[in-house]
Amino acid sequence: MRQWPGQAVLCVTQAYWTSAVHQSIGDGPPAMDAFLAENNAQIEDVVKVVRGKLSKQNRTTLQAGIDRRFEFYEFFFIFNI
Repeated sequence: MRQWPGQAVLCVTQAYWTSAVHQSIGDGPPAMDAFLAENNAQIEDVVKVVRGKLSKQNRTTLQAGIDRRFEFYEFFFIFNI
């Protein structure tokens, strides 16, 4: 785990995101709008953290998470969800 903390974070966040997307799609457009707003707020929080002082490992881990989030956003925009 200490050798691959970034991969562990990505795995957990991807599982959480997938579950939340599945639930919001099932609940309809208002739930999807709420989910998008929640994700935007989370990204704003991460941006604030990244602008601060971080260790190289923490910055790398956050970078991987940020990259993954934007891939998810592409999914929403491509499929016009």
